[in-house]
Amino acid sequence: MKIVFVHQDGRLTGSAFSLLNLIRGFKGSMNVHVVLAEAGPYQAVLQQEGIPTSICPFTRFWTFPGPNWYQKHAFSQLRAAIPNPALRQHLLDLAPDIVHLNDKACLQTGVSLPNCGIPIVQHLRSSYYPTASPLGKWASISCIRSYANALIAISEDETDGFTRDKRLSVIFNTVNLTETEQAIAQKQATRSEFGIRESEMVIGYAANISGVKGAWDFLNMTIALCERYPDQPLRFVMAGNLPNPSSNPGRLVKWGLRKSEDPKALLEAFQAHPLLKNKLLVLGFQKAILPIIAAMDILVVCTRLGVLGRQPFEAMAVKTPIVVAAGHTGKSRVVLHEKTGLVAPMKDLSALIQATERLILDASLRQQLTENGYEYAQTNFNPAINSQKVLELYESLLLKKTESSPVHATEV
Repeated sequence: MKIVFVHQDGRLTGSAFSLLNLIRGFKGSMNVHVVLAEAGPYQAVLQQEGIPTSICPFTRFWTFPGPNWYQKHAFSQLRAAIPNPALRQHLLDLAPDIVHLNDKACLQTGVSLPNCGIPIVQHLRSSYYPTASPLGKWASISCIRSYANALIAISEDETDGFTRDKRLSVIFNTVNLTETEQAIAQKQATRSEFGIRESEMVIGYAANISGVKGAWDFLNMTIALCERYPDQPLRFVMAGNLPNPSSNPGRLVKWGLRKSEDPKALLEAFQAHPLLKNKLLVLGFQKAILPIIAAMDILVVCTRLGVLGRQPFEAMAVKTPIVVAAGHTGKSRVVLHEKTGLVAPMKDLSALIQATERLILDASLRQQLTENGYEYAQTNFNPAINSQKVLELYESLLLKKTESSPVHATEV
Protein backbone atom coordinates (compact mmCIF):
# COMPACT_ATOMS: atom_id res chain seq x y z
CA MET A 1 0.00 0.00 0.00
CA LYS A 2 1.31 3.44 -0.93
CA ILE A 3 0.00 6.55 0.83
CA VAL A 4 0.81 10.06 -0.37
CA PHE A 5 0.31 12.67 2.33
CA VAL A 6 -0.16 16.32 1.37
CA HIS A 7 0.86 18.95 3.91
CA GLN A 8 0.31 22.69 3.69
CA ASP A 9 3.78 24.10 4.42
CA GLY A 10 7.30 23.34 5.62
CA ARG A 11 7.06 24.82 9.11
CA LEU A 12 7.50 22.99 12.40
CA THR A 13 3.92 23.11 13.65
CA GLY A 14 1.63 20.92 15.71
CA SER A 15 -0.06 19.47 12.62
CA ALA A 16 3.37 18.70 11.13
CA PHE A 17 4.44 16.69 14.18
CA SER A 18 1.03 15.03 14.36
CA LEU A 19 1.58 13.75 10.83
CA LEU A 20 5.07 12.57 11.72
CA ASN A 21 3.74 10.63 14.71
CA LEU A 22 1.03 9.08 12.52
CA ILE A 23 3.63 7.86 10.01
CA ARG A 24 5.89 6.58 12.80
CA GLY A 25 2.96 4.60 14.16
CA PHE A 26 2.75 2.63 10.89
CA LYS A 27 6.21 1.21 11.75
CA GLY A 28 7.23 0.85 8.12
CA SER A 29 4.22 -1.29 7.21
CA MET A 30 3.49 0.80 4.12
CA ASN A 31 5.14 2.97 1.50
CA VAL A 32 4.65 6.68 2.25
CA HIS A 33 5.55 9.94 0.53
CA VAL A 34 4.89 13.50 1.76
CA VAL A 35 4.16 16.35 -0.67
CA LEU A 36 4.72 19.83 0.78
CA ALA A 37 3.30 23.06 -0.62
CA GLU A 38 6.57 24.84 0.17
CA ALA A 39 10.05 24.11 1.46
CA GLY A 40 10.98 24.54 5.12
CA PRO A 41 12.64 22.89 8.11
CA TYR A 42 9.93 20.22 8.29
CA GLN A 43 11.22 18.69 5.07
CA ALA A 44 14.60 18.02 6.72
CA VAL A 45 12.86 16.42 9.73
CA LEU A 46 10.96 14.05 7.45
CA GLN A 47 14.06 13.19 5.45
CA GLN A 48 15.97 12.40 8.66
CA GLU A 49 13.24 9.85 9.39
CA GLY A 50 13.80 8.31 5.94
CA ILE A 51 10.46 9.62 4.63
CA PRO A 52 10.57 10.65 0.92
CA THR A 53 9.33 14.18 0.22
CA SER A 54 8.70 16.49 -2.69
CA ILE A 55 7.67 20.12 -3.12
CA CYS A 56 4.69 21.04 -5.29
CA PRO A 57 3.27 24.56 -4.73
CA PHE A 58 -0.48 24.98 -4.47
CA THR A 59 -2.93 27.55 -3.15
CA ARG A 60 -3.68 27.05 0.55
CA PHE A 61 -7.15 27.80 1.94
CA TRP A 62 -6.97 29.16 5.50
CA THR A 63 -9.93 29.05 7.89
CA PHE A 64 -8.32 28.97 11.36
CA PRO A 65 -9.16 31.82 11.53
CA GLY A 66 -8.22 32.79 7.95
CA PRO A 67 -8.75 36.26 6.45
CA ASN A 68 -11.76 38.47 7.07
CA TRP A 69 -14.19 38.80 4.17
CA TYR A 70 -13.03 42.36 3.43
CA GLN A 71 -9.34 41.46 3.15
CA LYS A 72 -7.78 40.88 -0.26
CA HIS A 73 -6.53 37.41 0.67
CA ALA A 74 -10.10 36.25 1.35
CA PHE A 75 -10.72 36.46 -2.38
CA SER A 76 -7.30 35.43 -3.67
CA GLN A 77 -7.37 32.16 -1.68
CA LEU A 78 -10.59 31.19 -3.45
CA ARG A 79 -8.26 30.05 -6.24
CA ALA A 80 -7.86 26.93 -4.12
CA ALA A 81 -11.31 25.88 -5.38
CA ILE A 82 -9.89 25.71 -8.93
CA PRO A 83 -8.08 22.50 -9.99
CA ASN A 84 -4.29 22.70 -10.15
CA PRO A 85 -3.10 20.66 -13.18
CA ALA A 86 0.55 20.58 -12.06
CA LEU A 87 -0.42 19.29 -8.62
CA ARG A 88 -2.72 16.67 -10.13
CA GLN A 89 -0.01 15.39 -12.46
CA HIS A 90 2.57 15.30 -9.68
CA LEU A 91 0.29 13.19 -7.51
CA LEU A 92 -0.65 10.83 -10.34
CA ASP A 93 3.04 10.36 -11.15
CA LEU A 94 3.57 9.18 -7.57
CA ALA A 95 0.94 6.46 -8.18
CA PRO A 96 -0.58 6.32 -4.68
CA ASP A 97 -3.25 3.93 -3.52
CA ILE A 98 -4.63 6.67 -1.25
CA VAL A 99 -4.08 10.43 -1.00
CA HIS A 100 -4.30 11.76 2.56
CA LEU A 101 -4.70 15.52 3.07
CA ASN A 102 -3.23 16.51 6.44
CA ASP A 103 -5.23 19.72 6.85
CA LYS A 104 -8.24 21.60 5.49
CA ALA A 105 -5.80 24.14 4.01
CA CYS A 106 -4.82 21.46 1.45
CA LEU A 107 -8.28 21.29 -0.12
CA GLN A 108 -7.00 22.27 -3.60
CA THR A 109 -5.49 18.79 -3.71
CA GLY A 110 -8.90 17.16 -3.47
CA VAL A 111 -10.39 19.62 -5.94
CA SER A 112 -7.62 18.71 -8.41
CA LEU A 113 -8.25 14.95 -8.33
CA PRO A 114 -11.75 14.36 -9.74
CA ASN A 115 -12.35 11.09 -11.57
CA CYS A 116 -8.88 9.79 -10.77
CA GLY A 117 -10.03 6.65 -8.98
CA ILE A 118 -7.86 7.34 -5.93
CA PRO A 119 -9.60 7.45 -2.52
CA ILE A 120 -9.02 10.73 -0.66
CA VAL A 121 -8.79 10.99 3.12
CA GLN A 122 -9.28 14.46 4.63
CA HIS A 123 -7.90 15.16 8.10
CA LEU A 124 -9.88 17.77 10.06
CA ARG A 125 -7.24 19.32 12.33
CA SER A 126 -9.05 22.58 13.09
CA SER A 127 -12.50 23.95 13.80
CA TYR A 128 -14.54 26.53 11.91
CA TYR A 129 -15.43 28.12 15.26
CA PRO A 130 -12.94 31.01 14.84
CA THR A 131 -13.20 31.29 11.03
CA ALA A 132 -13.24 34.99 10.20
CA SER A 133 -15.21 34.79 6.95
CA PRO A 134 -18.57 32.98 6.60
CA LEU A 135 -17.84 32.71 2.88
CA GLY A 136 -14.54 31.00 3.65
CA LYS A 137 -16.24 28.54 5.97
CA TRP A 138 -18.91 27.70 3.40
CA ALA A 139 -16.38 27.30 0.57
CA SER A 140 -14.16 25.02 2.65
CA ILE A 141 -17.00 22.75 3.77
CA SER A 142 -18.49 22.56 0.26
CA CYS A 143 -15.19 21.64 -1.38
CA ILE A 144 -14.30 18.99 1.20
CA ARG A 145 -17.75 17.40 1.01
CA SER A 146 -17.39 17.15 -2.76
CA TYR A 147 -14.21 15.05 -2.83
CA ALA A 148 -13.51 13.33 0.50
CA ASN A 149 -14.02 9.57 0.74
CA ALA A 150 -13.22 9.62 4.47
CA LEU A 151 -12.97 12.33 7.13
CA ILE A 152 -10.81 12.11 10.26
CA ALA A 153 -11.41 14.67 13.03
CA ILE A 154 -8.81 14.90 15.80
CA SER A 155 -11.49 15.49 18.45
CA GLU A 156 -15.18 16.22 18.78
CA ASP A 157 -14.45 19.96 18.54
CA GLU A 158 -13.10 19.57 14.99
CA THR A 159 -16.17 17.79 13.59
CA ASP A 160 -18.15 20.99 12.93
CA GLY A 161 -19.41 21.18 9.36
CA PHE A 162 -19.40 17.38 9.12
CA THR A 163 -21.00 16.22 12.38
CA ARG A 164 -23.65 14.01 10.75
CA ASP A 165 -21.49 12.90 7.83
CA LYS A 166 -21.28 9.10 7.63
CA ARG A 167 -17.71 9.38 6.32
CA LEU A 168 -16.56 10.89 9.63
CA SER A 169 -14.33 9.20 12.24
CA VAL A 170 -12.80 10.72 15.37
CA ILE A 171 -9.22 9.57 15.89
CA PHE A 172 -7.09 11.50 18.37
CA ASN A 173 -3.66 12.90 17.60
CA THR A 174 -0.75 11.11 19.22
CA VAL A 175 2.47 11.81 21.09
CA ASN A 176 5.82 10.03 20.88
CA LEU A 177 5.77 7.92 24.04
CA THR A 178 9.52 7.31 23.97
CA GLU A 179 10.11 11.05 24.04
CA THR A 180 7.58 11.54 26.84
CA GLU A 181 9.38 9.02 29.06
CA GLN A 182 12.67 10.79 28.38
CA ALA A 183 11.06 14.11 29.29
CA ILE A 184 9.78 12.68 32.58
CA ALA A 185 13.27 11.42 33.44
CA GLN A 186 14.74 14.87 32.67
CA LYS A 187 12.32 16.82 34.87
CA GLN A 188 14.74 17.89 37.59
CA ALA A 189 17.54 18.58 35.11
CA THR A 190 15.23 20.81 33.06
CA ARG A 191 14.14 22.77 36.11
CA SER A 192 17.77 23.28 37.13
CA GLU A 193 18.66 24.40 33.60
CA PHE A 194 16.17 27.26 33.84
CA GLY A 195 16.99 28.17 37.44
CA ILE A 196 13.76 26.83 38.94
CA ARG A 197 14.11 25.85 42.59
CA GLU A 198 12.70 22.59 43.92
CA SER A 199 10.47 24.47 46.35
CA GLU A 200 8.79 26.51 43.60
CA MET A 201 5.48 25.50 42.10
CA VAL A 202 5.65 26.08 38.34
CA ILE A 203 2.46 27.01 36.55
CA GLY A 204 3.08 26.94 32.81
CA TYR A 205 1.81 28.01 29.43
CA ALA A 206 3.01 26.38 26.18
CA ALA A 207 1.70 28.05 23.02
CA ASN A 208 2.18 31.09 20.84
CA ILE A 209 2.05 34.23 22.97
CA SER A 210 -1.08 35.88 21.60
CA GLY A 211 -4.62 36.73 22.56
CA VAL A 212 -6.31 33.94 20.60
CA LYS A 213 -4.04 31.38 22.27
CA GLY A 214 -5.00 32.75 25.70
CA ALA A 215 -1.70 34.38 26.67
CA TRP A 216 -3.29 37.48 28.18
CA ASP A 217 -5.84 35.36 30.09
CA PHE A 218 -2.94 33.34 31.48
CA LEU A 219 -1.02 36.45 32.52
CA ASN A 220 -4.04 38.09 34.12
CA MET A 221 -4.55 34.82 36.01
CA THR A 222 -0.95 34.90 37.26
CA ILE A 223 -1.44 38.40 38.69
CA ALA A 224 -4.64 37.31 40.47
CA LEU A 225 -2.87 34.27 41.96
CA CYS A 226 0.02 36.42 43.19
CA GLU A 227 -2.44 38.77 44.85
CA ARG A 228 -4.28 35.90 46.56
CA TYR A 229 -1.20 33.91 47.60
CA PRO A 230 1.66 36.35 48.21
CA ASP A 231 3.53 33.82 50.38
CA GLN A 232 3.25 30.87 47.98
CA PRO A 233 6.49 30.13 46.06
CA LEU A 234 4.77 30.39 42.67
CA ARG A 235 6.72 30.58 39.40
CA PHE A 236 5.15 31.17 35.99
CA VAL A 237 6.76 29.88 32.81
CA MET A 238 5.73 30.72 29.24
CA ALA A 239 7.17 28.75 26.33
CA GLY A 240 6.05 29.88 22.91
CA ASN A 241 6.72 32.02 19.89
CA LEU A 242 6.02 35.76 20.13
CA PRO A 243 4.30 36.68 16.84
CA ASN A 244 5.09 39.95 15.09
CA PRO A 245 2.25 42.42 14.50
CA SER A 246 0.48 41.70 11.23
CA SER A 247 2.07 43.42 8.23
CA ASN A 248 -1.36 43.55 6.56
CA PRO A 249 -3.94 44.12 9.33
CA GLY A 250 -6.65 45.27 6.95
CA ARG A 251 -8.36 48.53 6.11
CA LEU A 252 -10.33 48.79 9.38
CA VAL A 253 -7.08 48.95 11.35
CA LYS A 254 -5.53 51.39 8.89
CA TRP A 255 -8.60 53.62 9.17
CA GLY A 256 -8.49 53.50 12.97
CA LEU A 257 -11.77 51.60 13.29
CA ARG A 258 -10.16 48.54 14.83
CA LYS A 259 -7.13 47.98 17.06
CA SER A 260 -4.29 45.70 16.04
CA GLU A 261 -2.70 43.50 18.69
CA ASP A 262 0.99 44.10 19.43
CA PRO A 263 2.05 40.96 21.34
CA LYS A 264 5.52 42.28 22.16
CA ALA A 265 4.22 45.47 23.78
CA LEU A 266 1.53 43.61 25.71
CA LEU A 267 4.00 41.03 27.01
CA GLU A 268 6.46 43.73 28.10
CA ALA A 269 3.67 45.47 30.02
CA PHE A 270 2.92 42.27 31.95
CA GLN A 271 6.62 41.61 32.55
CA ALA A 272 6.90 45.06 34.14
CA HIS A 273 4.06 44.37 36.59
CA PRO A 274 5.41 44.55 40.17
CA LEU A 275 3.95 41.17 41.14
CA LEU A 276 5.50 39.37 38.16
CA LYS A 277 8.97 40.88 37.99
CA ASN A 278 10.70 38.01 39.76
CA LYS A 279 8.14 35.30 39.06
CA LEU A 280 7.58 35.27 35.29
CA LEU A 281 10.00 33.39 33.04
CA VAL A 282 9.47 33.76 29.28
CA LEU A 283 11.44 31.14 27.35
CA GLY A 284 10.34 31.93 23.80
CA PHE A 285 9.93 29.21 21.18
CA GLN A 286 11.17 25.79 22.30
CA LYS A 287 11.60 23.11 19.63
CA ALA A 288 11.71 20.41 22.33
CA ILE A 289 8.57 21.28 24.27
CA LEU A 290 7.96 17.98 26.09
CA PRO A 291 10.80 18.44 28.65
CA ILE A 292 9.52 21.98 29.36
CA ILE A 293 5.97 20.74 30.00
CA ALA A 294 7.32 17.87 32.13
CA ALA A 295 9.17 20.40 34.30
CA MET A 296 5.92 22.19 35.17
CA ASP A 297 3.74 21.39 38.17
CA ILE A 298 0.58 22.56 36.39
CA LEU A 299 -0.02 23.34 32.71
CA VAL A 300 -2.75 25.82 31.83
CA VAL A 301 -4.22 25.70 28.31
CA CYS A 302 -6.61 28.61 27.84
CA THR A 303 -6.93 29.05 24.09
CA ARG A 304 -9.85 31.06 22.71
CA LEU A 305 -9.91 29.18 19.39
CA GLY A 306 -12.52 26.66 20.47
CA VAL A 307 -10.26 23.59 20.38
CA LEU A 308 -7.84 22.09 22.90
CA GLY A 309 -4.77 21.46 20.71
CA ARG A 310 -1.85 19.13 21.44
CA GLN A 311 -0.67 20.52 24.78
CA PRO A 312 -3.25 18.81 27.04
CA PHE A 313 -2.42 15.26 25.98
CA GLU A 314 1.29 16.03 25.82
CA ALA A 315 1.04 17.17 29.44
CA MET A 316 -0.87 14.05 30.48
CA ALA A 317 1.76 11.88 28.81
CA VAL A 318 4.59 13.58 30.79
CA LYS A 319 2.70 13.41 34.11
CA THR A 320 1.84 17.12 34.39
CA PRO A 321 -1.68 17.92 35.69
CA ILE A 322 -3.70 20.29 33.52
CA VAL A 323 -6.30 23.04 33.54
CA VAL A 324 -7.88 23.63 30.14
CA ALA A 325 -10.44 25.95 28.62
CA ALA A 326 -13.27 23.92 27.10
CA GLY A 327 -13.63 23.57 23.36
CA HIS A 328 -16.54 25.18 21.56
CA THR A 329 -18.72 22.04 21.59
CA GLY A 330 -18.10 21.15 25.21
CA LYS A 331 -17.99 17.51 24.05
CA SER A 332 -14.26 16.91 23.55
CA ARG A 333 -12.95 13.71 25.12
CA VAL A 334 -9.32 14.85 24.91
CA VAL A 335 -9.61 15.84 28.58
CA LEU A 336 -12.14 14.27 30.93
CA HIS A 337 -13.22 16.82 33.54
CA GLU A 338 -12.32 15.86 37.13
CA LYS A 339 -10.75 12.61 35.87
CA THR A 340 -7.76 13.51 33.69
CA GLY A 341 -7.79 17.28 34.15
CA LEU A 342 -9.90 20.27 35.12
CA VAL A 343 -11.99 21.94 32.41
CA ALA A 344 -13.11 25.57 32.72
CA PRO A 345 -15.50 27.41 30.38
CA MET A 346 -13.72 29.11 27.49
CA LYS A 347 -12.98 32.85 27.94
CA ASP A 348 -14.01 32.68 31.62
CA LEU A 349 -11.06 34.12 33.55
CA SER A 350 -12.70 33.69 36.96
CA ALA A 351 -13.32 29.98 36.33
CA LEU A 352 -9.77 29.54 35.03
CA ILE A 353 -8.36 31.09 38.19
CA GLN A 354 -10.56 28.94 40.44
CA ALA A 355 -9.58 25.70 38.67
CA THR A 356 -5.86 26.52 38.84
CA GLU A 357 -6.29 27.54 42.47
CA ARG A 358 -7.76 24.12 43.25
CA LEU A 359 -4.68 22.38 41.89
CA ILE A 360 -2.31 24.73 43.72
CA LEU A 361 -3.97 23.97 47.06
CA ASP A 362 -4.81 20.27 46.64
CA ALA A 363 -1.77 18.01 46.24
CA SER A 364 -3.89 14.84 46.30
CA LEU A 365 -6.01 16.13 43.39
CA ARG A 366 -2.85 16.93 41.43
CA GLN A 367 -1.60 13.40 42.03
CA GLN A 368 -4.93 11.84 41.07
CA LEU A 369 -5.15 13.78 37.80
CA THR A 370 -1.51 13.00 37.06
CA GLU A 371 -2.03 9.25 37.43
CA ASN A 372 -5.32 9.17 35.54
CA GLY A 373 -4.03 11.44 32.77
CA TYR A 374 -0.88 9.39 32.27
CA GLU A 375 -2.87 6.15 31.97
CA TYR A 376 -5.36 7.82 29.60
CA ALA A 377 -2.54 9.05 27.37
CA GLN A 378 -1.01 5.60 27.05
CA THR A 379 -4.16 4.24 25.44
CA ASN A 380 -5.80 7.20 23.73
CA PHE A 381 -2.81 9.09 22.32
CA ASN A 382 -0.62 6.12 21.50
CA PRO A 383 0.81 6.22 17.92
CA ALA A 384 0.72 2.45 17.50
CA ILE A 385 -2.96 2.23 18.49
CA ASN A 386 -4.24 5.28 16.61
CA SER A 387 -2.16 4.66 13.47
CA GLN A 388 -3.71 1.18 13.36
CA LYS A 389 -7.15 2.81 13.35
CA VAL A 390 -6.11 4.94 10.36
CA LEU A 391 -4.66 1.88 8.63
CA GLU A 392 -7.95 0.03 9.06
CA LEU A 393 -9.72 3.05 7.51
CA TYR A 394 -7.37 2.88 4.50
CA GLU A 395 -8.03 -0.84 4.10
CA SER A 396 -11.80 -0.31 4.17
CA LEU A 397 -11.54 2.37 1.46
CA LEU A 398 -9.45 0.12 -0.78
CA LEU A 399 -11.88 -2.75 -0.22
CA LYS A 400 -14.81 -0.53 -1.27
CA LYS A 401 -12.83 0.56 -4.34
CA THR A 402 -12.17 -3.07 -5.30
CA GLU A 403 -15.79 -4.09 -4.79
CA SER A 404 -17.04 -1.21 -6.94
CA SER A 405 -14.53 -1.70 -9.78
CA PRO A 406 -15.91 -2.88 -13.20
CA VAL A 407 -13.68 -5.96 -13.18
CA HIS A 408 -14.94 -7.04 -9.76
CA ALA A 409 -18.54 -6.43 -10.78
CA THR A 410 -18.07 -8.59 -13.89
CA GLU A 411 -16.57 -11.40 -11.85
CA VAL A 412 -19.53 -11.36 -9.49
